[in-house]
Amino acid sequence: METNPNYDVLDRNSIVSKLQEVLDSNIEMDQMKNEVENLKSLFYSLHDTPVENNASETVAENAPETEAEPVTEDAAGPVAEQPADEEANKTPAEPSVEERFKAIMAVYRQRRAEYQARIEAEQQENLVKKQAILDELGKLSEPSDNLGDVINQFHELQNKWKEIGQVPAQQTTEIYNRYKIYQEQFYDLIKINAALRDYDFKRNLEQKQSLIDQAKALLDVEDVVKAFQSLQNLHAQWREIGPVAKDLREEIWGQFKEITSEINRRHMEFFEKVKQAEAALTAEKDALCHIVEDIDIESLKTAKDWDEKTKQVIELNDKFQSTNQYEHRVNSKMYHRYREACDKFFEAKRAFFDKITAVYEENYAKKQKIVEIAEQLKNSTEWQSTATKLQNLQKQWREIGPIPRKYSNDLWDKFRAACDTFFEQRKEATREKTETEQANKEAKLAVIEEIKAFKPTGDDEADQKALQELQDKFTAIGHIPFHDKDKVYNMFREAINPLMKNIRLIRRTAQLNLQKDRNSLRRQYDTLRQQLATYENNMGFFHNYPKDNPIIRDLERKIESIRQDIEILRNAIDEMDNAESQAQE
Repeated sequence: METNPNYDVLDRNSIVSKLQEVLDSNIEMDQMKNEVENLKSLFYSLHDTPVENNASETVAENAPETEAEPVTEDAAGPVAEQPADEEANKTPAEPSVEERFKAIMAVYRQRRAEYQARIEAEQQENLVKKQAILDELGKLSEPSDNLGDVINQFHELQNKWKEIGQVPAQQTTEIYNRYKIYQEQFYDLIKINAALRDYDFKRNLEQKQSLIDQAKALLDVEDVVKAFQSLQNLHAQWREIGPVAKDLREEIWGQFKEITSEINRRHMEFFEKVKQAEAALTAEKDALCHIVEDIDIESLKTAKDWDEKTKQVIELNDKFQSTNQYEHRVNSKMYHRYREACDKFFEAKRAFFDKITAVYEENYAKKQKIVEIAEQLKNSTEWQSTATKLQNLQKQWREIGPIPRKYSNDLWDKFRAACDTFFEQRKEATREKTETEQANKEAKLAVIEEIKAFKPTGDDEADQKALQELQDKFTAIGHIPFHDKDKVYNMFREAINPLMKNIRLIRRTAQLNLQKDRNSLRRQYDTLRQQLATYENNMGFFHNYPKDNPIIRDLERKIESIRQDIEILRNAIDEMDNAESQAQE
């Protein structure tokens, strides 16, 4: 079985099954405890609602394991008796995942308590054995005539000591200190010959140097936790080895202590980094929780708003579930809060869409009606009125709100198809008209080119007649495309106006009969200025009319004619004033 499985992908039922599998396995109790604790934490982190009696379970789990009592039928309390008929007809209910989980945990706690009790009993037994050995070591420190037997007894007691397992933690230091004292007393107080002492010191030195070499090798182990645990084993072995020569004791211990300090430092730094990494990850997940918690539900007015915000929440969920080596530890603290914020958001979204469903259905009915009308009009040959009606329907369509998405595309395709059918038929029916208008446009452009190429002959009457014929020819040509109308007309006016102006000036000068006195010309000049002001004022009332409106064109012709007359009169008056001035001189 894997010692460190990735349980993040399990659901609650799978966790319970995995717990049962762990309990049925033959792994060591310490390893079983780690896996059970991980599965238990994950199980509680996946609760949608707080687990019933969770507080009491936690207290029981954290209590000293020697006090754990097996769950018995008597401990569960009295069970109310039921009539035999009801018991016979009652079908046993399938236990819930919660009940299965609690039952397995009860078995685990009982087994753990039994294991702990067995370990404590063994440690207590080991304590009694080691105390007995210490008593015998104390006797060996006394003078003896048979040194060889004493040494053999000492080594035999040492071997027994090493074979005995751990003692209760609270007595470990005391037992070790007594053992150390008796060892040192044995070597220092009894009169053993120097050769034997040196032999033991040498053997102990070799063993401790071997431990130092093993400790140095731990400095190259990348897994600092594993290195730290291995170091504890080396320390336990160090304590079991006897002393070395006095002049080497401090040196050899200093070497071992220096390596120990370095491994301990790395171990502390590692867990400080773990702590910082978990704090950073917690802050990151706290920020993600705040983003979801701070969503302004009231500002989400449309389905589009909700969809956009939903995408953001889903993206945040991906970030929240991102892989991290500390993810499980942090998630157990933050996941419930994050899920609560998400649930609140999606509940509000569900309420919003429930509310607008009726509106969507009403909009759907309205658009269905528009489609029916459009399909009735699509084969109409009343081009202008039907086009107006369809354009109004298109406007109404845009003003109607959204409809259920499952109908949207299909309904729009039907409406668009009906409109396209009509406008394609109209386009085909008006194709001949379009071609005629295009031909008329080319004809009028040709007349304009004739006007541009016109050269006055000097005979005003003949020139005027020729230009008038070109103007009549231009006017006689039929309609041209509407979007080209103003452009072509302006080209015509720009070509013919300069030519007609000179001829009109000559003709108008003759018509005004300028052989009058200066005062008469002045009165005529002022009268025309007043007429010009009146016409220009009237033009202001027609500023919203199209330029090709007949009224506008008539006013423009009159204004232009009056301006020409004013110019002729002003020139005539100036000539009279100049003549009089010269006569007086």
